[in-house]
Amino acid sequence: MKKPAIIIFGRDKILRYHLTKQLAHNGFKAYEAPEKCDVMTEYHSIQPDLIVVCSFRMDPEDKLSVIKKIRWFDKRIPIILITRFSTESRAIAALRAGVSDYFKVPFSSETLIQRIFRLLSDSKLETPGDNQPGKAGLIGRQLIGESKCMREIKNYLDKVARADSNVLITGETGTGKELSAEMIHIKSPRCANPFVCINSAALPETLVESELFGHERGAFTGAITEKPGKFELAGSGTVFLDEIGDMNHYAQAKILRSLESKEFFHLGGKRPVSFNARISRLRTKIRYN
Repeated sequence: MKKPAIIIFGRDKILRYHLTKQLAHNGFKAYEAPEKCDVMTEYHSIQPDLIVVCSFRMDPEDKLSVIKKIRWFDKRIPIILITRFSTESRAIAALRAGVSDYFKVPFSSETLIQRIFRLLSDSKLETPGDNQPGKAGLIGRQLIGESKCMREIKNYLDKVARADSNVLITGETGTGKELSAEMIHIKSPRCANPFVCINSAALPETLVESELFGHERGAFTGAITEKPGKFELAGSGTVFLDEIGDMNHYAQAKILRSLESKEFFHLGGKRPVSFNARISRLRTKIRYN
């Protein structure tokens, strides 16, 4: 199987080196692109599956022009921005420029790798002409093992998939919680619909409501157009809330209310929006010694 290709663009040579090493360790083919390179030349030469842009200057516009250039040419490719200087206005500008996810230094390498897997899975799910759109995301990602314990887990996931109810998945880091959520979606009647992943820990508190529920034009400064939220984009598919325990309590209460009523309001909206997505929630189990 061809390894997914990823371009790492930015000035910081040490960060590029470490990211390249970690991506290679996780089965990706990473290409370093120093800041002096023309990112579009690298794009056409490598034809990557994902691009990581590193922005370490205080200038709010640093690298946003690069992201806009990539996004203008390719509206589908996942783009991750890694930045040292993060503010609410910068986060909003980055999202409006077209980034798929946003990490502030310092960040968890494990979380970044998990998010890359998820973004690549989502991009495969959106491929036009896919005869089985729900199953594309599991290419190369399976529950491994045929022990009695693993067979019991797989059988249990099959049963959960057939029961059309919300799911809470708990477990320690690295035990396969996200993969279990994928398996439930793929094996469920909702598999032909979107699987929308929300990185709860990476969302700035001020943007949570807008990202989840969407917003109306003029709802806040910079909201020049109406934007649907993740819940709305999921349609009748599955919404996967990654590490929901890290989300602020206000947002969790809003989600709970939406689950109970099966509707929500856009930020600044006056009419309720109905939704029928299934919710899979992931929470890391903390071990106390």
